[in-house]
Amino acid sequence: MNEKDLNIEYIMKQIRSLSEMEQKAICWLIRNIEIADHLTKGEKISEMEIRRLMQAAIEKDDYTLLALVLYKKNKDK
Repeated sequence: MNEKDLNIEYIMKQIRSLSEMEQKAICWLIRNIEIADHLTKGEKISEMEIRRLMQAAIEKDDYTLLALVLYKKNKDK
């Protein structure tokens, strides 16, 4: 198995370990990456705001929002 196949296998294993709602959010993010890029462009969001948005998403069981917030956090690095 080459490195790319191993990476894909690792990612799939990680996704399978998530809850169904979390898996759906990740799949939405992958299928709609252009929308996610558009929604997450612009100024950096403060760490405090990231934490606030993450907490709100978790409280609402809104895993798509959580995925977008984490995506934005990583894009801003």
